[in-house]
Amino acid sequence: MEHKTLALVLAAGEGSRIKHLLQDDEPVKPMLKVGKRRLIEIVLKEAEKVGDETAVLTYPSELYESLDQLVRNKGIRILKQKAKHRKLPHLLELAYIIRKQYLSADQGYLASFDSIATFSSDIVFIGTGTDFKAMADFHKQSLSSPNDRQITILSKKRAEGRTYNFKVENGRLTSVQWLSTKPAEGYYPYVSPGVYIFTRAVLKNSFGFLLGLDYNKVLIFETKGTWIDYGNPKTF
Repeated sequence: MEHKTLALVLAAGEGSRIKHLLQDDEPVKPMLKVGKRRLIEIVLKEAEKVGDETAVLTYPSELYESLDQLVRNKGIRILKQKAKHRKLPHLLELAYIIRKQYLSADQGYLASFDSIATFSSDIVFIGTGTDFKAMADFHKQSLSSPNDRQITILSKKRAEGRTYNFKVENGRLTSVQWLSTKPAEGYYPYVSPGVYIFTRAVLKNSFGFLLGLDYNKVLIFETKGTWIDYGNPKTF
């Protein structure tokens, strides 16, 4: 079954947590220099392993002009987010953000893909422990129909810490304890870098996620990979 996936890098955040650390040629967080490359360039290299095409979601402001130009020079399409978010969106909010793009001038472009994979512009993966191509293949092979309401989440188990607790059966997420510090029996704490793959059926009506796990097929793709959040001041 032919299945077309877009890798969408979410780069509309200014970086309010680290704004005081940015240099003059780093007007927004994705332009942060990490060694000899910009943060957006590092993330794009990983995102391109997932999709048939890649696009970057930024914000309509002069602050993003240098970022937009860098991305366009690579032959990558720029989409514009309509409104700002004061915090990192969680899974449902993220689906809503992309859903809003379906209603914008980018509607035709986004609707031409069967799935959309999201990447945060401030997460850098370390080493080779995360196989994004394998994640994309797992997502496609798990589809029983092009109309499946399926979400695939990249996550790894965590020994401790305040995070989500998932009950996973045969790779499928069957129940969640939201931000609980003491998981019940059968639940395990998971942490995700915000890499999700949504099918088009989910994005046509993102509010369907509110109907619960029985309405949506939510799969866990477990990774042993390691990542660093460059939107966190502690990183510096």
